[in-house]
Amino acid sequence: MSDTDVKYSADIRLYNKKRIIDILRFGSKTKKQIADELEISIATASSLCNFLIKEGYLISKSTKSSEGGRIPQEFELKANAKYSVSLNLVEKDIITLAIVNIQGEILVQKHTQSSHCISSRELITFSCEAINTLLKEKDISVDNLLGIGIAVSGNEMTENHVITNCMANPLINNQCIRKDIEEFFPEVPIYIDNEANEAVLVLFEEEKRLNPKVEDAVYLYIGDGVGVGIIANGNLIKGSHGIGGEINHIQVGKRNYECYCGQKNCIETEISIEGFQRKFFEDMKMTHDLNRYGWDILEDSVKRKEDIALSLMKENGTLIGYAISILSQIFDAQTYWIGGFDEFIFDQLYPYIMEELNKRSIFRDIFKYQVKFDRGFHNIITQGCYELVFRNWLPRS
Repeated sequence: MSDTDVKYSADIRLYNKKRIIDILRFGSKTKKQIADELEISIATASSLCNFLIKEGYLISKSTKSSEGGRIPQEFELKANAKYSVSLNLVEKDIITLAIVNIQGEILVQKHTQSSHCISSRELITFSCEAINTLLKEKDISVDNLLGIGIAVSGNEMTENHVITNCMANPLINNQCIRKDIEEFFPEVPIYIDNEANEAVLVLFEEEKRLNPKVEDAVYLYIGDGVGVGIIANGNLIKGSHGIGGEINHIQVGKRNYECYCGQKNCIETEISIEGFQRKFFEDMKMTHDLNRYGWDILEDSVKRKEDIALSLMKENGTLIGYAISILSQIFDAQTYWIGGFDEFIFDQLYPYIMEELNKRSIFRDIFKYQVKFDRGFHNIITQGCYELVFRNWLPRS
């Protein structure tokens, strides 16, 4: 819940309880520190913390006083107070399941082959049964879940909850997976979003802990598809229909490739993992399946510093820099993250990304853009599913 939303909330008390839990996810604090950080009175902070202790969310402990006076009391979040489930459906033929505690710690994470599933219903049934098995293994009740966060490579439409633009995992494309999951978990809140939105939630929180003034972040996902996650003024940009910020069908490509949308030169056709390979094998005058093995061949060619591979790094690095320059003019974020592929390839692309980004910026003499690489994509998505759940959850009254 954002600060804007709370203006229309009838229960400020619930919101402040959530804010206390939020800041305690990252370490214990005294009631004075809580009051100062949330800009509430010490009496209010003390009262809310006492309620949260009774409800099983917090524990209190005494700390050593450096001045020899009254020993201050610190409040700490109970790690096992609540849990969330993360379900990653981004990749075809594999699901990633995880249980995350209320502090954001990944307790268990499993990758499971799902290639035997031939329909959306089969995939969701298989996933939900796997969730139940994992919960039983960890002796966690469904009643103790904050919610289930789900990552997809497309967009869930606001009006009908249908997943669209999900070509990386075609089984769930144009399907309403929410309805099927709710049949298995009718009492558990379900939250679905794309991988880029969930990744930017995590990285934004990390940046904000280092610099509380940070209010904006952009994440560019480059994998089987291309996605963008954007936080502006602290809020995730979703748009009216759930597709806000997407750039995969901006027609700035150079090779006249036809996209599945029916148009040509969509940027996804050139800078996705498949797009990289298509260009490479085309320039090499080779025929090869566009898969993980094809990517390895491309990467080996870059490592050997072969001209065609290095030329591709320049071409696609420039195109990615152009895409970020468009985003920078609209959202003016402090940091732009890129993830979904290998760090080695990012290092080759980086000089061309920055050259193009700075060339197109009229503010290059005023401030420097930061472009960073997300080194832990799978964990980021798992944590992003948790962050999506936590952002939407409120403790009960």
